[in-house]
Amino acid sequence: MSLFDQIREAVLAEKVEISDHAYEQLLERGIDFEEVIVGIRTAILLEDYSQMRGEARILVAQKESGGGIIHVVWDAPVETNPNVVLVTAFRSGRA
Repeated sequence: MSLFDQIREAVLAEKVEISDHAYEQLLERGIDFEEVIVGIRTAILLEDYSQMRGEARILVAQKESGGGIIHVVWDAPVETNPNVVLVTAFRSGRA
């Protein structure tokens, strides 16, 4: 199973934590957390950082209900924590 599939499966099983940074960014950018969760179903993998930097982290593109695109960064579960971590999210074209 790919890292992307692992993360998607964990998110859909509601094994999710949100970093303080991500929480602040979602509020600041007006991105709905529930849309981030639902959007993982049709997300497209943009980058698997484990391939290049050895980090169990991915960047995906997801559609919002209004038609916009958001980019979402997820950390994979680790031995000590079975939850994935939402690292940050931003609208396409804005960091």
